[in-house]
Amino acid sequence: MNQKSKNVISLSNEFRKIPSVESLLSNQNLIQSTNNLSREYITKVIQKEISKLKSKSINNNQPLELNTSEIIKIVKQQLELETNYGPQNVINATGVILHTNLGRSTLSKDSINSMLNVANNYSSIEYNLNSGERGSRQEHLSSLLCNITGAESALTVNNNAAALILTLSTLAKGKEIIISRSESVEIGGGFRIPDILSSTGASLIEIGTTNKTYLEDYEKAINKNTAAIIMVHASNFEITGFTYKPSMNDISKLAKSYEIPLIHDLGSGCLINTESFGLTHEQTPQESIKNGSSLVLFSADKLLGGPQAGIIIGQSKLLEKISKNPMARAVRIDKFTMASLQSTLKHYVENEITKKIPIWIMISQKKSSIFNRVKKWQDICEIKTEITETQSTIGGGSLPGQLIPSFSLSIPSSKKLTAIEIAKKLRRNSIPIISRIENEKVLLDARTVFRKQDKYVSSALKNLF
Repeated sequence: MNQKSKNVISLSNEFRKIPSVESLLSNQNLIQSTNNLSREYITKVIQKEISKLKSKSINNNQPLELNTSEIIKIVKQQLELETNYGPQNVINATGVILHTNLGRSTLSKDSINSMLNVANNYSSIEYNLNSGERGSRQEHLSSLLCNITGAESALTVNNNAAALILTLSTLAKGKEIIISRSESVEIGGGFRIPDILSSTGASLIEIGTTNKTYLEDYEKAINKNTAAIIMVHASNFEITGFTYKPSMNDISKLAKSYEIPLIHDLGSGCLINTESFGLTHEQTPQESIKNGSSLVLFSADKLLGGPQAGIIIGQSKLLEKISKNPMARAVRIDKFTMASLQSTLKHYVENEITKKIPIWIMISQKKSSIFNRVKKWQDICEIKTEITETQSTIGGGSLPGQLIPSFSLSIPSSKKLTAIEIAKKLRRNSIPIISRIENEKVLLDARTVFRKQDKYVSSALKNLF
């Protein structure tokens, strides 16, 4: 018998000392803290944790040096993790308005109430109240979207990646898609436009160079197997300097002359003039339609300020084909998204975006108001802090490089706590506070913190040290 086998036998003898599952289930400490959970579920968690402990012991060739109370503690921690696992409310003090990791845009009260309403009642999601017969769920949003954007037709799915895949798998399977090399990008989360396009069965034909693409590059690439030209919005980067690309209007005229569609993946879905907020111009779906795009695809949870969804607007004949794709059912939006998006779009029709849509309320905040809020936070602190003039960003793949002047509370590192430790302590607050660190200082930007959350920030700061 080799030494390894002897060690395994020795550890097996040690494992006999582990309390039985039944004795752990009978432990009063565990019973008191888990009386709302089923015995069957607790049993499975205990078995799983004991198995993990044994495997760790064998892999490290070390005996288990845990008593009953320590095993109970491990089981309780796992039970708490599993039963409370999921998205948790946090306070976004990063200064990033559309923070992808924190859920992008938050919703208006009307939008939230509309979801609650359809959750509490039956709804006419696929029922035509006029005819008394089955209807289409797309009808609820199509008219609003068409009237706002000037498009002929509209289709809404569960996100913009789905909108792109559905569109190209319908129109370009087995054919070629022409794209400028400068637009063959990664859109976030490791998803790359070439990979998305190839997954639809289409072949990608890249033209031009990284910094310059000409109209003749597009024309040279067109052949009998060309399904469409696609333009992709530079959502999270900028190419500046020695650059050139033809106008959308010129590309659309070229596409029309060869009777192929021009598809514009616009990304951010901004429906208003961003320049009125001191930002650079962000092309809108309305402008894309006006400039000749056959189809425009964009997200609902970015600058539009609604729930996660992907919107396709454009020519009726193309959208009719796309809606008949069997995949359309797999990526359709649910009744909650539909209700929420409809309420969000109504804010645009009723000219109340800066009064009701949270991200536009944040963007339009006055610097003086932000400063006053940060000053109140500072007054609560029992440690030395500074009010620092900082820059907020839009985020979420929208308006890349655009910064908005703001103010942050700056908490310096100390002998007691480093900046990393301060940020970690803030994340462990009853409502986690997400900050950012610059130059060994923790910054809390008030622009992205809701006013109703100020009391929680103040409480956390008061008890920070």
